[in-house]
Amino acid sequence: KEALKEAEEKRLHPNIAAERATINALVANMTNINGGTFTMGNNKAPSADEVEHKVTINPVYFSKFEVTQQQWQTIMGTNPSINKGCPNCPVENVSWEDVMKFIRKINLISNKKFRLPTEAEWEYVARLGGKQEIEAAGGPEAYIKNTAWYFGNAAKKTHPVGQKQPNTAGIYDLLGNVAEWCADWYGSYYYKED
Repeated sequence: KEALKEAEEKRLHPNIAAERATINALVANMTNINGGTFTMGNNKAPSADEVEHKVTINPVYFSKFEVTQQQWQTIMGTNPSINKGCPNCPVENVSWEDVMKFIRKINLISNKKFRLPTEAEWEYVARLGGKQEIEAAGGPEAYIKNTAWYFGNAAKKTHPVGQKQPNTAGIYDLLGNVAEWCADWYGSYYYKED
């Protein structure tokens, strides 16, 4: 029975060894983020959908790096990125639906439960170091230069993951390089809804 199961798996996933190695690398790059309570939002923001409110986050595993083009190619068989030729650059030019397909596939192969972070989890991790981290870097401008690829230093292209300094939580490229998807949907009236 095991031999038949293995043969069927190889037929369905001819690249299974590379897929499993990619998933193992994703798991190895996860870090545990302790839960906590923080103030999410910003009352000084120009839009009304940023109302500050308390949120409690449960412990969560968070990837230290964005998914690379090489990892995406191995799992999905294609590379939709515009900035090709950089296997260690983050994959880009993917929709939320594309990312859901990627996650379903790695969950099926690995029998694990990968998912995107919620917006609240993402913001919690992004804010972990707070003002102290920014001040220790020499202020907001120095902090951004040290931790992010942005219009002022990116030369209009993505860059390999992990080249800038991580934040206090050990997460690289949380700001800049590419936009990141969250598990939940945006709702402009979310904080007014019951």
